[in-house]
Amino acid sequence: MQTVNIHEAKTNLSRLIEQAVKGESLTIVTIVPPSKTAKEAKSPLDF
Repeated sequence: MQTVNIHEAKTNLSRLIEQAVKGESLTIVTIVPPSKTAKEAKSPLDF
């Protein structure tokens, strides 16, 4: 599982979506504990 901060997620959103579509998990974190986890997206719009 990959962990990225909000800034990195905004900068690399397209790449992160492609990875999620391929079944890779990622966690987007803020200063506080993880805020959102994306798992096994079937399409770029299926979060």
